[in-house]
Amino acid sequence: MKFAFSSNAFLQCTLSETISILAGIGYEGIEIMADVPHAYPLYFTGEDIRQTRK
Repeated sequence: MKFAFSSNAFLQCTLSETISILAGIGYEGIEIMADVPHAYPLYFTGEDIRQTRK
């Protein structure tokens, strides 16, 4: 079983910061909030998606 955490709890951080923090404490997955400040569809570009997947 893999544990994940929602980015909704990290509104003060960017999505990349949130991913780094969660990975650093052992989470293997993330539920990405599709809203500001993380992945609001109108602002989240194809390049953002590519960078996030890395």
